[in-house]
Amino acid sequence: MMNTTVQRAMSLSAKVILSLALLVACLALGQSYVFQRMFDAETLDPLGSYSPWGQSVIENLYEGLYGYSGATIDLTPQLATGHDLSDDGRTHTFHLRSGVRFHSGNPFTCADVEYSIERALILDPGFVGQSLLGTATDALSELGEAGSDEEYADYWGRIDAAVECLDDHTVVIRSLEPDPILFASLMSPRYFVIDSELAKGNGGWDGTEATWRDLLASDLSEGYLHDHAGGTGAFRLASWEPGVRLVAERNPDYWGPAPQVETVVYEVVPDEEARVAALVAGEVDQIDVRMTPLSELEDRPGVKVLDPSTDPTLPGGIRVVGAIFFNQMMSPSDNVLIGTGKLDGFGVPPDFFSDVDARKCFAYAWDTGEDDPQYAGDGSFYPNMILLPFYPAYDPTIPHYKLDLDKAEEHCRAAWGGKLWETGMYLAGPSDDWITQAFKDTLEAMNPKFTIDLVDLSPEQEARAWAEMQLPWANAAGYASFPDAYEFMADWYQSSTSITARFGYKNEEIDRLIAQARTEFDSAKRDELYRQVGRLAYEDAPFALLPSFPYTLVVSDKVSGAYRNPMFTEIRWSDLSKAE
Repeated sequence: MMNTTVQRAMSLSAKVILSLALLVACLALGQSYVFQRMFDAETLDPLGSYSPWGQSVIENLYEGLYGYSGATIDLTPQLATGHDLSDDGRTHTFHLRSGVRFHSGNPFTCADVEYSIERALILDPGFVGQSLLGTATDALSELGEAGSDEEYADYWGRIDAAVECLDDHTVVIRSLEPDPILFASLMSPRYFVIDSELAKGNGGWDGTEATWRDLLASDLSEGYLHDHAGGTGAFRLASWEPGVRLVAERNPDYWGPAPQVETVVYEVVPDEEARVAALVAGEVDQIDVRMTPLSELEDRPGVKVLDPSTDPTLPGGIRVVGAIFFNQMMSPSDNVLIGTGKLDGFGVPPDFFSDVDARKCFAYAWDTGEDDPQYAGDGSFYPNMILLPFYPAYDPTIPHYKLDLDKAEEHCRAAWGGKLWETGMYLAGPSDDWITQAFKDTLEAMNPKFTIDLVDLSPEQEARAWAEMQLPWANAAGYASFPDAYEFMADWYQSSTSITARFGYKNEEIDRLIAQARTEFDSAKRDELYRQVGRLAYEDAPFALLPSFPYTLVVSDKVSGAYRNPMFTEIRWSDLSKAE
């Protein structure tokens, strides 16, 4: 028989071992994920955030009717459990999930969906507004201060008719015409569902016709949702000290699978050397890297570089595509950037780039760097369209413009009926403009009569140059907010939209194809229409495409589940885990 003292000692030892095991388990469940970033979120309001810094937080605190499955852009039910489309293509019925609660504890119902969509239609209608209201412009911009009460009442009537609750768990959304992209565009972060009772109880719009015009003129940065979150996501906001640190904690009442990490901490650390040092020391789990060569990090102990350009198991990392647009209607008023404003060797006319050969002259003079051995293997992606390559509509067979001095000279000689080459030109850009410097290097060497100047502009002159579109060229870029190529086609190719219209570009056949795609429910046919747009735009050369770079994640080697869904601005916190 075992000695009682020995029994007690063994029993105590077993309890200690069990306690330690439980402690380890609790630590595993209570992990924190620390991410040091360059910049902070500018707001937590889904309707106030346009930057990736804010949206990367919003995407994890809020949810939409549908979300994305893993690393794909395939939509899967989230706050909705299913969706029906009427035979005429105009009525979308969403069946809502039961038993869901907001972070406040308020129950999620159809009233929250109706409130969220109507709030978005009031403040920023966008593509959804085109479908539901017949306009992408908010009422204040469209009707102005002088708009009549009847006009405002009509606008509200369209908002009110667009969304209807049949019961607490069924919402109906009606478009004016059949719209094949409405379902996808409703999944934009701008249409995430917010806690309507929380918003109303803290000074937000009360959801009624009586006060909706007050919301039009409101400043969202002064609203409760600017620095508070009212979502249903797997994480809820714990604290936020703007410019310093944001902390989110696991939502204990989340309707879906519980995340493995307990807290996510976003720390704002502008100094990249400090961020790298913290990761190497094991003090953080992820860092932003912009200037440090990845090759310097790959062999560091404890560091893992997740690079989609070299690892085919990772989802595509191209998140942003952009181009240099040639301005076809430069403002002539006090515009020092176009000299005399005439094609006389001392300037160019304001519509200089309306000549397709002038555009191609510059497009072929643009050095993308893709033929430079110095940049080989750096993961650069050279797009053929202003469209992210994971969209089925993307056509890799379309050529793109790159440095070809022979072709540049050919089109320079042909531009303006030969007068450009014969007479010469003067064009300028701000002294710190890298695009102007690049054109200066290639074009001035081609013809001594060509002057591409870099001029010092006062802050007032520079602001005016941007506001009045005096600039001869400007670079612009876009990223996806919902899974249909129409977003890019409309923003960058269609002459009726604000971005393209500002550069004076118009192609009636392109406009016709995009309008046709808007009503085409067959996705394969719709994508082919978009590809036709890409081919026409190549022939027209309204822009020169810029190289894109894959978004590389730099994390601790203890981290698993860090990846970028192509539609996500950053990582999905609920997929993260850490080895102990």
